[in-house]
Amino acid sequence: MAIAVLAIVAGVITLFVLGFMSVPRLGTSNTGNDNIEGCNAACANLLAKRSQTCSHRAANDAAKAFLDATAVALLAAIAASVAAAAAVAAAAAIPIVGPIVAAAMGVAAAAAAVYANYLTGRYAAAAAALKIQADGLAEAVRLEQAARDLVMSQCSADEATNCIAMPRPCP
Repeated sequence: MAIAVLAIVAGVITLFVLGFMSVPRLGTSNTGNDNIEGCNAACANLLAKRSQTCSHRAANDAAKAFLDATAVALLAAIAASVAAAAAVAAAAAIPIVGPIVAAAMGVAAAAAAVYANYLTGRYAAAAAALKIQADGLAEAVRLEQAARDLVMSQCSADEATNCIAMPRPCP
């Protein structure tokens, strides 16, 4: 009996890990504001930092959408498992064919629970990926602000105003 319990626990952990590993590993990379001398270099750096922030916003939005989609799938799997388990209880009361229907519903409940376990690992990984993207975006925004400050310090007032007024590369 103890071996069966250990096998079930190992199976649950394995399914969770498989779900977690099914999410692509995402990272972020931000380039700093190094070696900026002169107005032209500072302005070019600001444009690069704006583009970098745009890229991070898109990656953050994609990670959030993936997390939301995974949450919906997880909730659906949990609901299916609970509904099938309730059907098992109801079918058990039916004479003659009840046990056959209950067995089929039991298999469906177990399958939905297994899938929900896999999705729980996937959801955990999606949440971690969103955190990574959110941290990268926060850093990109900080670097963009620092680049704007560099433009203000390296350029005349008119040049700085013209540079900062340039349109963003993303909406």
